[in-house]
Amino acid sequence: VYGSGSKVTHNPVGNVGVYQGNGGDLMSGLPAQSLMSADGDPYHQPLRLSAVVHAPVERVTAVLSEHETLAQLFDNGWLSLTVVDPEQDHHAFHYGDERSWSRATGGAVGPEASNPPAAE
Repeated sequence: VYGSGSKVTHNPVGNVGVYQGNGGDLMSGLPAQSLMSADGDPYHQPLRLSAVVHAPVERVTAVLSEHETLAQLFDNGWLSLTVVDPEQDHHAFHYGDERSWSRATGGAVGPEASNPPAAE
């Protein structure tokens, strides 16, 4: 992932990678200098995209069944998916794989959960 070496001597090649210096092997990946501080510690933990959808779980499952390419992104761990289901008291559900869901801990989310009823 950090395969393209130092940024100092990069020569971009199209939109596919860089050469180090004036030639050599084509390298892809991110330069370590973009991700690490001088002492080798990462600037941040790498994260994948997390999608949060406010819709019924059954509808999201149906969409994933109709779009296999999209489902594969979640099944293979490239993206994470959380659904807030308005039909189940705004409880959140995390997508596992192969169209499986697990209920998130912590209760309901959303405007109904964050606004307690007014005191009388």
